[in-house]
Amino acid sequence: MTKVIIKAIRYYQKIFRPIVRHNILPTLLLPDCKFYPTCSDYAVEAIKKYGLGRGSLRALSRICRCNPLSSAGVDMP
Repeated sequence: MTKVIIKAIRYYQKIFRPIVRHNILPTLLLPDCKFYPTCSDYAVEAIKKYGLGRGSLRALSRICRCNPLSSAGVDMP
């Protein structure tokens, strides 16, 4: 199951994210990620490091922190 989730995230990164960023929503509405690594890269690394359950919760926490009120920076899983 873990491999399926990681493949789904990679599919999003390669296929869906570029379409949304460049064709549907202009850059002004969807600025570059303020964190390094991006939330999807963070999710993959967290799932690999902590397993599907705990890694998914950490990824969800990271996505919730990605907002205009949070500070940017490097945030490794």
